[in-house]
Amino acid sequence: MKIRRAVLLSILLLAIPALSACDLLGMGNSKEQERDYYEQQIEAYKKIQEASQKQNEEYNQRLQKGLQDYTKAFAEWQYQQQQLQLQQLGISTANQTSASTDNSD
Repeated sequence: MKIRRAVLLSILLLAIPALSACDLLGMGNSKEQERDYYEQQIEAYKKIQEASQKQNEEYNQRLQKGLQDYTKAFAEWQYQQQQLQLQQLGISTANQTSASTDNSD
C-alpha cells in the first residue's frame, strides 16, 4: 500500500512539470491565443475607426465644396434676376415717359 502511494506521488510529481512544460512549448497556450485574438480584434477596430473617420472627413469636404458652389451659383442667379428686373423697370419707365410725352402733344 505504501509502495502504491509512493508510486502515485512520484507520478504526480513528474507529471506536474511535464504539464507546465506544455504551456511553455506552446502546446497549451490558450491564454496566449486569446490575447493574440483580442489584439487582432483591437487592431481591426482601430483600422475601421480610421477608415470611418477618413470617410467622414472626405464627406464633409465634399459637402462644404458643394455648399460653396451652390452659394456662388445662387448669388449669380440672384444678381441676374436683379439685372433683369432693372432692365424691365428701365423699359417700362421709358415707355411711360414716352407715353406721357405723347399724351402731352
